[in-house]
This record gives sequence, structure tokens and C-alpha cells, in this order.
Amino acid sequence: MFGGHQKTGMHKSVYGTVTKMFGNFGYVDDEIFFLREVVSGVQPRAGDSVFVSANYTPNMPIKWNADRLEVRTKQHHQPPPPPPPSRHRHHQQQPPPPMPSRRDAYSNRGYGRSGGNGVKREASSSRHQPSTLSNYAVSVPTRLFALPQFSVMDLRQRYPRLYLPSDFYHVSNTWLDEFPIDQPFQLGRHCAFHIFPKEVDSLDQQEAMDAAEPADQDYRYCAKVMLLASPPLDQLYSRTCALAQDTAEVRNRCTSVQRNLQFLCGISGGRSGEPLALGGPWSPSMDGEDPEGDPEVLINTAVRHVKRLIGVDLSGCTNWCKFMEYRYFRTGRPDKQRPPAEETVVVYVPDVWSLMPGGDEEWQVRCQAWEDRLELLLEPPKPPTPPPSPEQQASKTDGEGEGEGNDDGNNDEAKDAATGDKDETGENQQQEMAEEESSEQQEEMETAANPINMLNPADLPGMKVPDLRRELELRGLSNKGLKAQLIARLEEALQKQQQEEQEKEKQQDGGEQKKSDKKANTDDGTDASKDNAASAMPAPPPPPKELTEAEKDRLRRMHKLPDAPALFVTPSRTARNGRLDCQLIPLAQLLAYRLDASREHTFEVSMFAEQFNDMLSRDCAFNISAALERKAKAKAEAEAAAAAAAAEEEKSTENGADGAAAADAAAAADASADTSDQPPPEKRARRQATPTKPTASSSAGSQSLRTFRPDLLLSFVYFDRDRAGYLLCRDLEDLLHGLGTLRSRYQARRLAELLAASSSATASSSRRSSELPMLRYRCLTDFAEEPAGEGEDDDDAMKAEILATGGNRDLLSATAASASVAVVSETGETAAAALRRAEQERDDALRRLSAAAAQLTEAVVRLAAGQSAKQAATAEVRQLRDTVRNLKREEAAQRSALADHRRLVRATADVLERARQPLFDLFDKKDAAEESAAAEDGATSIGAAAAV
Repeated sequence: MFGGHQKTGMHKSVYGTVTKMFGNFGYVDDEIFFLREVVSGVQPRAGDSVFVSANYTPNMPIKWNADRLEVRTKQHHQPPPPPPPSRHRHHQQQPPPPMPSRRDAYSNRGYGRSGGNGVKREASSSRHQPSTLSNYAVSVPTRLFALPQFSVMDLRQRYPRLYLPSDFYHVSNTWLDEFPIDQPFQLGRHCAFHIFPKEVDSLDQQEAMDAAEPADQDYRYCAKVMLLASPPLDQLYSRTCALAQDTAEVRNRCTSVQRNLQFLCGISGGRSGEPLALGGPWSPSMDGEDPEGDPEVLINTAVRHVKRLIGVDLSGCTNWCKFMEYRYFRTGRPDKQRPPAEETVVVYVPDVWSLMPGGDEEWQVRCQAWEDRLELLLEPPKPPTPPPSPEQQASKTDGEGEGEGNDDGNNDEAKDAATGDKDETGENQQQEMAEEESSEQQEEMETAANPINMLNPADLPGMKVPDLRRELELRGLSNKGLKAQLIARLEEALQKQQQEEQEKEKQQDGGEQKKSDKKANTDDGTDASKDNAASAMPAPPPPPKELTEAEKDRLRRMHKLPDAPALFVTPSRTARNGRLDCQLIPLAQLLAYRLDASREHTFEVSMFAEQFNDMLSRDCAFNISAALERKAKAKAEAEAAAAAAAAEEEKSTENGADGAAAADAAAAADASADTSDQPPPEKRARRQATPTKPTASSSAGSQSLRTFRPDLLLSFVYFDRDRAGYLLCRDLEDLLHGLGTLRSRYQARRLAELLAASSSATASSSRRSSELPMLRYRCLTDFAEEPAGEGEDDDDAMKAEILATGGNRDLLSATAASASVAVVSETGETAAAALRRAEQERDDALRRLSAAAAQLTEAVVRLAAGQSAKQAATAEVRQLRDTVRNLKREEAAQRSALADHRRLVRATADVLERARQPLFDLFDKKDAAEESAAAEDGATSIGAAAAV
């Protein structure tokens, strides 16, 4: 049905097998992730062979995400496979594991009856639910649709998985004032965008550059926009509602409403980054002085930033819906002298669809402008040819003179002799004029060929990195590196540029000197002047570089235009340091925000998606409520008319009681005879509960139906994700309670079950059956012929009646009024007595107020005295701390000096010890010498004595 096997870098369409299937999502070949809402036709089961179309999303944990899935036709009529073991009667003890890093698209908004654990309420979630409701999945919120404002605690309770920035403290849902419940947001206003690659500049690039960030931008106020892209209303109905008159193929291709509504968002960090709303801070000089009092100021801010970022001029939008207002409190940075401040971010939804081309002629004009741009890039214009030199002009003149001389040479000689001096003077003037014109044209050509401005090197440190890179690109230099490297590279280029200009000035000065010499020496001869003029002529500029065929093909691919009318988007190459990109993101993808997102701009986009979805849910629920109220009112009137007719018939047949009794007896006998051939009541109930297969006659009858209320059908389909064709009454009760009309549970259940048919089915165990009241909403939208009293005007009248009564709100107001009357009647006071008592109470209140003011004054005085004492004590403590600090410093100095003294004493002792040792050695030697001398003397004396 989809065609053959196709696969590209970012998209592929393949056949595969469903390997895993959980409650509301599954996997194909363990590689492609899909949600139930993208399934067309029969819901898949594990093991089914399917055809899947998927896109590559590198920013998601599962890289391949399906946008369409269909069970193969050959298996549509095969018996379904047995349920997997995880779907057994005890499957609640082993719930399916959640995805590792990606949640269900709507699991964090409190949908379902299990505390917000899942969007889709499946009938098979209970142990004894009927198997015929296995494909029933709805997203019905179990909370109020619209609240005017949220605090941090409100958002934590309402959206538990939404990241909250640390500085955020409040958000106002101003869309409630823009789109009240009786004036809902109108879907189906056609708008489309065509996003060019970042290499393509906008047609009015100069205006986009003029709208650059000013120096006085103030982040206290920021204006951002969310641009909606939507198909026309008839296409929206055909793509989402499965109209009765559409073909089977078209009905099988239907997807959810959230996938057909797209928003143009910026992508920070390239295609794999996080979405952000387009906009920026307020500038007093360019937008206005009073952003709080003048609503046009922030609108001007949004227009300026959108034109700078994506090249789309929103100044033609006439209706700017102030959708949300975020408030942040910045604590400040004392180290950077940044005081605490409050910041306000306003998100607008402008009527961008009003900028679409009004007809084919306007669309052709816009396309022609881009085609001219492409032709200019493919075939750049040749530079203008320089004017002929005086020598060429002279040779041309001489040639003409020779031609004329063939007829009458004598006349030429006479003319030359008579006007010789005049010709020389005129020729010199023509030479000077030609030289001046050629120099001017040369300067213009140089300026056009080299649109580089001369910058002041002293201003380079104050320039931003994108500006530095752009200047380097214009000069053909590399723009890689840090800011210091860019500045050094640009300074070197500026020095070279300055030297080249100085050389050109010197050449121009030499040319002027030659001109003056030529004027002074005019009488020297015509040949010398011609030579000087020829040497003074500038050289022709080089021809433009020719593009190769590959480069031309690349330019054609980048400038390829869409077939259908659209608004052209050209992302800026310098915004956010060149990392900004644009992408059309469906509302369903914005609602499936990532759990690891931790940026303020991501929080703003996710919160906007939640509130936009709540707004659409509120409008659809109100349409359903009005249709049910109208049908209930018509049914009550019909029953009343039937009861009145029966009463009249009873009165008319009062006289024939005997005949009526006989007729009743005969009818009872016939009934007993008929029931004798029928099975018991239990079997009849089971047979009625068993779903029957559609016959050929019923299918033929269904083909004759047409959808006359596609708006109401869209409201039902918005909640019925799988287009099962019915809503359970318990879900209808939640829808009615979510509108905030203060209905009781009985009132909501009675209204839901009034038109519902009890539909029972047999459980998978075949031992127990249950009846689930449901409303098959096709009976309210599809008819064989257009019925009377079933149009939008009737629902509008019922909506006005619902808003007038307000559900049970009028009972609250009446109860309050009666309570006030009862109090007055019980007191029994007259008006004068009540007035005197009120005046006395006022005087007592004034006296208490004056006493409180006096006490407040005393408290202020005591507070001032306490603060003065505190300041004095603080100063004294500071002084004592300084004294202690000085004493500690002195003690440390004394300890250091003592340590130095000890080291000096030890060093001196070591020196003395080393000096004492040689003296002791000398003394020992002297003593030894004396002893040896004494011993020799003794020996000598003994010898002498012996000799004697």
C-alpha cells in the first residue's frame, strides 16, 4: 500500500516484524520504536509482519521512530496469535518495563485513572476485562482542563516529569483571556513553511543584518513566538477523522490531530539539539520605552528577533495572541556586580497564516524572486568594461579622418591648418575627462568586488565572536579558534589591508603628478600625452570565478522551491554562535519531551505544548458536552410527547376495557408460544453480548453514510487515539467534570449514559462477562442524509445555554444570596440601625488602625535602635577580630624569630665543635712529642751512665 522498499539517510520504509508490544508502544525488529497512535488500521501484535515508515532522530535514545505503521494485508484475515504470557490473568504482577529514557507522549499530564501513570486507558488493564476492547485506548485527563496560573508546586503536581528551572516561580495562562470557552481557537487555517539550508541567505539580508542585537538590550522582558503550521480544514478532517465518505485507504492512513499540527521551533546546537521558541530580549531604543503599558513594544521585539533569526517578517500579522507569560527571579551575582532582578518572558501565537500568498500570482512572484537569486548565483554578472583609452579614441578618429580624406584631401588639410590649436586643446580636455571617468568607474568596481570595510584594530576586543568570524569569512580567512586567535588573525589582515591602501594612494599620487606634468607640457606633442594617458589607465578587474557543475547542482538543491505555497524560512548563520537551526516539530513530539532536558528554553516550549493541548482538549470536550446536552434535551422532549400521546390514547380507549383485556390475553398467549422455541435467558444474554460479524447488507448500508458533523467527529477523535468508534461512559464523565461546570457525579453519569448503549463482551477466560456502557459517537456525526437540527448552529445555541446556566454554579450563587437574606431576617434590624452599627464598627476599626500605626511607629524606632546597636556591636566585634588577628600575627613572628635564634645557636655550636677538634689534635701531638723527647733524653742519660 505504501509502495516499495525505500531508504535514505534520514528516512526509511521497510517491512519488519513486531518483536515487542507493550501497553501503548512497541518495537519493530528491536530497532524501530512506534506509538499506537501512528498505527493505521488493525492494531499490531507481537509477531505480526508490518510495513513501517520511520525517521532517524539522533537526539532520541531510540534513533529510529516510526511515523506510520500498518499490518500487512495478507495477515488481516488470519486468526490472531495467542496472547503472550505477559497478558495472562496475572499479568499485573509483572508490568511491562518502561522505556529507558523516553516516556509515553502524555504520561505526565495526569491522564487515566491510575494516578497519571499512563495516557491511554486500555480495557485489558484489568484481569477480567473483555477481550473485545483490547484496542480501546483514549487520552482523557482526570483534572481540570484550564487554570489561569501555576506556581512551582502546581506544576510539580500537574506535570511531575516536567523539568522546572531553578529561577522560575510563576506562569500565567493568558490564553484563557484570548480564547474563552465560547470563542475557541479555530483550527484548519492553512499555513506551511519551507526551510532553506543555513547556507542560503534571505532575500532582504541587509534588513536582517540591520536588525542585529543592539547594545541596550534588556533581559527583564523577552518576547518569543510559536509559529503554527497547519493543513487546511478539509485536509485536517480527512487526515484525522476517517470520514465515512472517504475511501478505505484514506481512512487507514489517518493519524492523530497532534501529529498534523506542527510548530516552527529553533533548534539549539544543530539538528540534534533541544527545541526553543524564537525570540529574544527587549531593546528600549529599537522597540519602545514602556513594555508594560504599551503592548506594541514586545510585539516589535518579537518581530525584530524573528526577522533576524529566520528571515520571516511578522510585521504583517494583525492578531497577536498573548498565550503565556513566564516569570523568573534572578538572584544576582555579587562577584559580577549583577543585582537581583525579575525577568518576564511572553510567548505569542501570531496569525502567521495571514502572511501566506493570497493567490497563484503572488506565489509566482515570490518564487520568481528566488529563481532570480539562483540565476544570479549560477551566472554572476560580468564586471563593466572600462572606457576606451585616449589612444584608442585617437586611432578611431584618425581612421574616420582617412575615410573622409579619400573624397576630398585638400579640404582636410585646410581644416587641420585652420583648427590645429583648437583640436589639440579639445583632445587634451577629452583625455582628462576620460581619465577621471575611468578612475571613478575603477573605484566603483573595486568597491563592488570587495565590500570589506576597514575596521579599527582598537575596536576588535569589543566585537562579538560571530562578527569577528563574519569579517574573517569576508576576507577569505579561517574563522576557527577562540576569540583571541580570531582577533590576532583579523589584526594581521587589517595591517595588510592598510598597507595595500597606502600603496594605492601612492600610485594615485603619482598618477596625479603625471597629469600635472602633462598639463604643463601640453606643447611637447600629442604622442607624449597619449603615452601618459595610456599608462594612467587602470587594469581591468579579473573575471568572476566560474562554478563547476557539482557546485551548481548543489546550489540548485539548496534553492529548490516547494510545489505548494509556503512561507520561506532562512535560518541565520551567526545566531547563537552559528549553532541555530530550524525545524517543524509536531505537537505530539513537543508533548513527548525528554526527561533529561534541563534548559529554560526547553521548559518554555514543553509548557507551551502542554497548555496548547489543554486548550484543544477543553474545546473538544465542550463540543461533546453541547452535543450530549442537545441530544438529551431532544430525547426528553420526544419522550414527553410520546407520554402525552399515550395518555390521550388511554383516555380514548377507556370505554373498551373488555376488548382490550381480551386482546392482551391473546397477545400474552402468542408471546408464550414464541418464547417456547427460544433458549433460556442466560443463553440469550450471552448470545446478545457476543459480537457479530458485519454482513454484506450492513457493509453496504455503512457505505451510504456520510459525515455531516466533521467538527464534532474531530472532537471525539481527539480523545479516541485508536479511532475505536466509541467512548466509555466513565471517560465521558471525566470529560464533563474536566470542564469545571460543577456537575455532580450522578448528573455527569446520567448525561453520559442517556445516549449510550450497553455493550457487553465475553472475557478471555469465557467464565465471566461484564457490560461496559459506551457511546458510539458515529451516530451523532454520520447520517444517510443531512438531518434537521444536527448542525453547528444548534450546538452553538446549546453552548450559550450551558454558559448561561453554568452547570451548578447558579445554585451556588442562589445559595449565597438566600443565606445573606436569612441573616438579615434573623437579626431583625432596620436599615438605620444597621447603618449606625456599621458606622460604629468603622470608628472602632479606625481607632484600632491608629493604635496599630502608633505601635508600628514604636516598633520602627526600636528596630532602628536595635539596628544601630547591632551595627556598633558589629564594628566592635570587627575591631576585636582585627586585634586578635594582629596579636596572632605578632605571636607567629615571635615564634619564627625564636626558631631562627635556635637554629643560629645550633649552627654556632657546630662551628665551634668543628674548630675545637684540630686544637685538640695539635695538643695531643705536642704531648706525644714531649713524651718521646723525654724518653730519648732518659735513654741517653742511662746510656751515658752505663758508659761511665
